[in-house]
Amino acid sequence: MVKYSQGLPVMQQSASAQARRQFDRAPVKANAFVHRGASFQRAQIVDYSQGGLQLEGTFGLVKQDPIQVELISGVRVTAKVAWSLGSHTGIVFPEPLPPSHPAMIELARRARKSRAHEQCDQALHRAA
Repeated sequence: MVKYSQGLPVMQQSASAQARRQFDRAPVKANAFVHRGASFQRAQIVDYSQGGLQLEGTFGLVKQDPIQVELISGVRVTAKVAWSLGSHTGIVFPEPLPPSHPAMIELARRARKSRAHEQCDQALHRAA
């Protein structure tokens, strides 16, 4: 059954997608290394939550691949690939990370810096 809102079809998320998205995601720009087996690649974290990350600039990752994401500080988190589309990859942690986890603290700090830089850039463009 298709649901409509204002005459347009509404996309419904499956129950499993809703369960996966139980945490708010925050935008961030943070460089990282993605380790899979004996190989690794560089990527950028574009958003994060206690449940997982979205990476950009990845290649060759397949759903269910076990990986480790290493932040520039050296903090590593274990995860699995949830989805991959082009150069974007969604990863999920085996258990939600508490806000006190070193990775969550570092990503929150970087997110604040990213927002501050964007606000500064916007102010400069308005002034020009």
